This record gives sequence, C-alpha cells and structure tokens, in this order.
Amino acid sequence: MLSHTEASQSTLLSRYSPALLWASAVAWTVFTGWRLWGTELAWPFVIAMAYTPYVAAATIVPMTIALWARHWRTFAVLALCTATLSIAMAPRVIPESSAGADGVELNVLTANAMVGEADMSAIVSTVKDNDVDLLAVEELSKDAAAALADAGLSEVLPHEVAYPDALAAGAGIYSRHPLTEAEDLSLDGLFWMPAARIKVPDAGTVEFIAVHIAAPASPSRFPDWSEELAALPHANIGSDPTILAGDFNATADHAAFRDVLDSGYTDAAIANGDGMVATWQHSLLPLPVTLDHVLTDSEITAVETSTCDIPGSDHRALLAELVLPPE
Repeated sequence: MLSHTEASQSTLLSRYSPALLWASAVAWTVFTGWRLWGTELAWPFVIAMAYTPYVAAATIVPMTIALWARHWRTFAVLALCTATLSIAMAPRVIPESSAGADGVELNVLTANAMVGEADMSAIVSTVKDNDVDLLAVEELSKDAAAALADAGLSEVLPHEVAYPDALAAGAGIYSRHPLTEAEDLSLDGLFWMPAARIKVPDAGTVEFIAVHIAAPASPSRFPDWSEELAALPHANIGSDPTILAGDFNATADHAAFRDVLDSGYTDAAIANGDGMVATWQHSLLPLPVTLDHVLTDSEITAVETSTCDIPGSDHRALLAELVLPPE
C-alpha cells in the first residue's frame, strides 16, 4: 500500500506529467522545425542551432518519462523529432570514399591563437610534425606573430601574408610554397580575412582564404555573422582550385553555413566522417561544438582530417590532408 506521501507524489505526477510532456514535445518540435527550415531569423536561433547534437541527445529524458508514464502520443512525437534530427546530422559521420585520389598532396592547418594568448611554439611544432604546407592563423596579435617567427615558423613556411592586429582582429597565411596576396579575394569583415594565390609545384595555382567570421556572441553581432557568411565566394567560380579555412563560427546545423556548402564546397571533416568532431568550447559551458572548417571546391579531394590541442587556445587546430589535381 502506498504511503500518504507516495500517494500524493503519484497524484501530482499523474496530474502534471501530461502537460509537461506535451510542453516538451512542442518545444522539440519547434526546434526540429527551425533546424530543418533554417529559420535563423535572430541571435537566439543562431546560438541554439550550434548545440543541435545536444538537443537531439537530450530528448532521451522526456522520452523516458513518456515511456514510463505510458504517454504514447508524446513519446511518438519526441521519437520523431529525435529521428529527424539524427537523419539530418548523419551525413557528418558517414565518410565518403577518397580511395584512389591521385594528385599532389597539400596539408592545410587552421589554428585560432585566441587573441594571441595561445602557445605559438605549439602551433609551429604541429606544423613541423605534420608536414603542413599551408597554415591559417586567426586572432593573430603582433606578439603572436613575433612568437611564431621566434619559434622557427619561417624555416618551414617562409612565405606569408599576415595582418597582426589587436584582440581577435588579426589573421595570417603562411605557406611552404611561393604565394602572392590576392586582394581581390580577401573579405571585408569584423576581422581580417586575407587571401592568397599559392603556386604549388606540379599542381599549379591554388586560391586560399583565411576565414574568420564574426562570432554571433550578441544580438548586435548577428547581422555581421549573417552578412559575412553570405559574402564568402561560391566554389568553382574561378579557374583555380579554392580552399577556405579557418574559424567560421558556424556549424553544419546553421542554414547560413549550409548555404556556403551548397554553393559547391566540400567540408573536409564531413567528407571523412569527422563532421561531429568538436573544435571549440565556451569557457562556461562544457558542450564543445564544431566551428572550425576546411572547405574545398570540387577539384580537390579531402583524404583525412584530425584535430590538435593548442595550449592557451579555446579552439583545437584542424588539420586536413588534401589532394590537388595535377597540372
């Protein structure tokens, strides 16, 4: 026999569970609709979309309660939301075949220096250990640029286009192969986004942009974020292969980022089944997300990707092994 306290708790659960479950079902349905139709109309939607994998995983809580309460309708709605979000994210963990890719190898690394506070010698060590040919550094301060030089970066990547600046504004491109700055490809934004044309032996010229999209950290920054993503050049618009690499401050759950991919780019990590590997974590929220990307046009094959810890940075560096078409 139930005690008086247990009976009261059972009565409360039976009275309020349906309402709470339906509220949960509505909330997850609305979120799923946002994700599917890309309604990033304002700042809160952008932040929420970045955490889509966690929202999908969290449905286990109301689903378990619905199952326990035998509330089959809400269970079905929540299960449908979970399945829909999972299907939307599935391509990120299913690798495409790159077997037989023939051409010239080019190793690309993007690293965020966190307003110059990251360990620059660790970035240089990563470059040397992985035979990196092309490096993009975001949030490059003047002190950080000097630290890269002191750590011997020019010994392996002697060619550069760099714009060190205060706080998060600076950026730089460092290359093993000769390059020329491509001002016609560089992007205007809150941060420097320099571009270069690199002459790769046996592969010809490659166009490269070091990307650093404004973070949608506040409502006032949302327009910058949206406009800068929209301003990224479409793939295959020129005669030379194109690579975009850096901190996009967007995940594949953002419609604005998917629009960039739909213009003809391949995300190197997604192509290799690593699209859910996180590269950034907020200092106050232990839920890492994937903000750093290497994008290539259809002429380039992404063979492998990996991430590397950089002490002092809130981002993991992203390494992509690419194969360029031979001349």
